[in-house]
Amino acid sequence: MWCKSIYLLLLLGLQCLQINATRLKQYKENYHRPVYYNPSHSKANHVDYNREALEARDKLDKEAVERTAEFDASVDKTYYIQIYYKGTVFCPGALISRRMIITSARCFMPPTTEPVREYKARYMYVLTGVDIGHATTTTPHAVNAFYMPGHKENGTSNDIALISLAKKLPRDTYHYIKLFRGIPKAGDRVKMAFLDPSEYEITLYDTKVVDMDRCKTTYEMMGLNEFIMEPEYYCVSNLKHNLNTACSTRPGDPLIIENQLAAINIFGENCDEVEDTDTMDIYFPIKHTIKFIQLATDALRAFTGTGPFNESVQTTTLSAIALAMQKEQL
Repeated sequence: MWCKSIYLLLLLGLQCLQINATRLKQYKENYHRPVYYNPSHSKANHVDYNREALEARDKLDKEAVERTAEFDASVDKTYYIQIYYKGTVFCPGALISRRMIITSARCFMPPTTEPVREYKARYMYVLTGVDIGHATTTTPHAVNAFYMPGHKENGTSNDIALISLAKKLPRDTYHYIKLFRGIPKAGDRVKMAFLDPSEYEITLYDTKVVDMDRCKTTYEMMGLNEFIMEPEYYCVSNLKHNLNTACSTRPGDPLIIENQLAAINIFGENCDEVEDTDTMDIYFPIKHTIKFIQLATDALRAFTGTGPFNESVQTTTLSAIALAMQKEQL
């Protein structure tokens, strides 16, 4: 008898538990932590601490992975280079291979305070776009040489310079930008790449190429007659300047078309001349630098023994000298 009573009690207890279980409410925690303003932390890098947002961020997006396989200048910031000399930034540039950087030759002109300065590669190092402003300690990339073509026929110095690194950058971490071999026309859309002085992050400014006659007139009105307008140059419209803005572009800044390097800024921005005026920057197209890049790459491979190079004396004197030095050592 007592066994039946215990059985009935257990049966009733299980039924009560099942009924209560159906009535229990399930609470799903979802919280949002306050985000405090940090002047050294740009808005684009703020983290949304909402739980669902964090879970969505952690999920692998296959489409995003496929998109990042191709170079995107708005995402792959490693192509943008800061060049340092004795610990001080003196020029930006663009990474065009795992070991070669292109910039403006105007950066190597000696300052007025030190007219006899001679730049030496051993005092140079570079940081890429992902290294700039990084919270952790970043090891700078050493420079082993820089190359500048000789003076032009009219006596003026050349427009671009190349810098080679002591070691190749890792392929998986650093992505260089390909070269655009065309010449844009007036009105074509382009993107200026520069380091925003307010946010201290790499910015792409969507703008367009300006008619060269208009550019010459603007520079003459600003009294900047010392700028010699070479036939290879073309002008690009920059941000309008006022008292609340600072200069954005510098000599060596890249110009991008279709995620490729189209030109290099030669003189930088002249935003401190006249307030509230349209400013225009002068660029030197990459198309006219291809031969020099090939010669410098040959010279780098020849002197360092890191790859095949053209052994013909007719094509590159530097490579021929290096080849002769190697034969003498043998």
